[in-house]
Amino acid sequence: MSSSRRTARAVRDSVTRYIDHLQDRPWVESLVAQHGITAILQGCVDVLDEQDPGEVNEVTTLLRDLGIRGIIDDELVTSVRKLMPASVLPALRPLLGSPVLQLRMTAIYTLGKLSFSSEAKSLREIFPAYFDKDPFCLARLLFELAWLGDRRGARARLNRIIAHKSHLVRWSALGYLGCSGTPSGPDLRLKIQWLEALSVDPVPVVRDEARHQLRALELEVAGRKAKWLPKARWQKQRRALDKAEPASTFSALEVRFLNEMARTGQADYALDELASFVRTLAGST
Repeated sequence: MSSSRRTARAVRDSVTRYIDHLQDRPWVESLVAQHGITAILQGCVDVLDEQDPGEVNEVTTLLRDLGIRGIIDDELVTSVRKLMPASVLPALRPLLGSPVLQLRMTAIYTLGKLSFSSEAKSLREIFPAYFDKDPFCLARLLFELAWLGDRRGARARLNRIIAHKSHLVRWSALGYLGCSGTPSGPDLRLKIQWLEALSVDPVPVVRDEARHQLRALELEVAGRKAKWLPKARWQKQRRALDKAEPASTFSALEVRFLNEMARTGQADYALDELASFVRTLAGST
């Protein structure tokens, strides 16, 4: 085996076992010192191109730690980020359209967390592929699109999701709204409008969760205004609200369905399969 092939093999063996050295700064910096940034990124790109879910999870975790400040030396992060637009980002984009759900979700999350604002375009372009059939990726896409600064694009797509004919797609809006925090000003008014629209949804699981989220938002706004005083009063209201949370929420559905996919070794899903799963859950409660 040639020296270059041995080096490539050593790099691959390292980047696909990053979980064994998670956030280990000395190990990462030693790897860079031994092989160089270019070789490491190329090793990651080679793994992304092969689209093995387990190995992709390893290297995307490494790429996020290399490309986001806080884990390794800032100077090294800067050097890595200069190379990513011509190497890593083009290798991540095809995963957005992968026939494997886990790869799509990983690509969305990684493109968002690396925080290159240009990648909002990639998320906007893949949206139509998810719109009628992939609620789980829709919720993630909205969050990362907003994270990348395209709030206008996220709002426009959220409006379309809320108006979708499938309640499973509409329900995904609550997956996003439930983790989007408490905004202020016009953004707060918009969030209230979205939740109010979903609060009259004809399907109970959507309607019930929307009403609960709306009550939680109202409590948060009122509590902040009162500076959470008296403390005991607000704690009591929060406990009562938590107790009243619907048994079926979009985030809970996602956890259960992804666990079932993992148990059965299923790589992807169809909307009718998800609908059947939801009916099964409803019948068991």
